[in-house]
Amino acid sequence: FLDDLLRALGSAFFINNPLSGALIISGLTLFSPTAGMLGIYSTLVAVTTARLLRRDESLMKVGFFGFNGTLTGLYWGFLGPLSWKSILVLTVAAMATVPIMMLLNQILCLSRFNLPPLSTASLLVTIPSVEFMRRMQIAWPPSILAPKGFETMFQGNYFVSGIGGSGSMGLKQLLVYGLILVGIGVHSRKLLFSALKGVFIGMAAAYILGGLDGLSWTRLYIMNIAAIIIALDGFFLTPGPATRIYTLFWSLAGTGVWVGSVHLGIMTGIPEFTLPFVLTTLTALLLSHQS
Repeated sequence: FLDDLLRALGSAFFINNPLSGALIISGLTLFSPTAGMLGIYSTLVAVTTARLLRRDESLMKVGFFGFNGTLTGLYWGFLGPLSWKSILVLTVAAMATVPIMMLLNQILCLSRFNLPPLSTASLLVTIPSVEFMRRMQIAWPPSILAPKGFETMFQGNYFVSGIGGSGSMGLKQLLVYGLILVGIGVHSRKLLFSALKGVFIGMAAAYILGGLDGLSWTRLYIMNIAAIIIALDGFFLTPGPATRIYTLFWSLAGTGVWVGSVHLGIMTGIPEFTLPFVLTTLTALLLSHQS
């Protein structure tokens, strides 16, 4: 069971390796203890649900039914306040990712589309859950103006409010990134190279879009771009010069998707989460199948 849990944690980064999963979640927990612990909890809920539903053992061994639970818990770590009500909603949401992944597997994977579900299930449970909790006054994203007298767990953009606060590259931040990158590198140096390319392109775009402050307040964007490059160049597509050019194009196109997602989030009051990654990667994979 522990092996399934750690593999699910790693699979959130396309890595089927228990040691990598342990290193990555350690880095994320150091960045935000609340998010890390909720990520572990929701992964546990999702894996247990899949076990109770007697899902395919081969899919369990690659973390297929757990990583969306991981992402859901990580999202929850940046909502506030944390209470038994929000934990209850998280538990239901994490459980729901399993049947949703089963359905998406039939619609996307085992069909003429031949597409991976990616983190779609986590978005499908998190977005309505956030709206539900906001309407019921249970919890709010930190970017939302909460009722008078209410203070969110983190002020401002939630990635700015992680360790380091001001966005300066401190020792703890280096340790966070180091643990995540080592976790990726333990599994595959190719994936590590793809991740580093994503970080570099994401930081460059963040600087262009947001100036010097962009390097701190767009960490979520950097994570989305790194995931796009890992998925396309390091995981789903056949390696080669054409794939690298294709991946570069879509990583840059993801900038526009991210900007649009941010503005949509401002209008709806829902953070973009991994929506830019899902939309960009699925579009790129779909078009690659047709070419």
